[in-house]
Amino acid sequence: MPIEYKYIVPEHKLDSLRASLKPFLTSDKFSVHREVEEYTVRSIYFDDNHFKAYYEKIEGLLERKKIRIRGYNEPTDTDIVFLEIKSKVKNTIKKRRAPAHFEHLNQLMRSADFREYIIRKPGQEKPILDAEAFFFQVYRFNMKPVVLVTYDREAYFCHFDPSLRVTLDKKVRGKIFPTLNELYDDNLVITDPGYFILEVKFPKTLPFWMIEIIHSFNLMRTTYSKYCRTVYRHLGQFPDKPGMYVAGEGQKRGLVYVPGL
Repeated sequence: MPIEYKYIVPEHKLDSLRASLKPFLTSDKFSVHREVEEYTVRSIYFDDNHFKAYYEKIEGLLERKKIRIRGYNEPTDTDIVFLEIKSKVKNTIKKRRAPAHFEHLNQLMRSADFREYIIRKPGQEKPILDAEAFFFQVYRFNMKPVVLVTYDREAYFCHFDPSLRVTLDKKVRGKIFPTLNELYDDNLVITDPGYFILEVKFPKTLPFWMIEIIHSFNLMRTTYSKYCRTVYRHLGQFPDKPGMYVAGEGQKRGLVYVPGL
């Protein structure tokens, strides 16, 4: 499982940071043929009535899961979305995902008939097993859509080691308690104005050149969560500095659940 480090960077450093990274990186296949070398990531995060996943994150649990539905770019007639579980143990991450057509998403979520709606090749069982795990979490904890998070991503792989991945996530934005039909909604509020997120995923250790760039830009690792930050932006106390989380009774009283389905 890869290790994931995150850094919050002021927007005015974007061009110079990109210029420093570019000699070591190449754009990934999902962005290289687009007019601008980036793509849009759209995720609806699920949580239970007590915001279990939210508080597991801000309280720093070393093992936790995020349940979400993810789509990309602009809506089309043939959109494919993914039922995803992102598991994290300390700094390592693992993803399970099952694809389905966006037009079938409401029927799939109402019926949980993943054998009918999940896209797979003949004899392929992994998407079915991943969908089954997704619905197990949703039904076990009575989870509903809590927040839509959207951002524009520049994604790169290292020239010398394609297992090292670098992403620049810009204009993180969202809305609270979306319906499934709002996955592609763009009437959203910026979560952390003036900042973007640098994420580095690697198998064992950071290469020396990456460490040098991080030090030269005076970047500090953070526990930034797009899900938690967007919930903060809409419902809770908004900290002075992005990436800071403060658990407390006041925030718990401020989180009032409104069904998204």
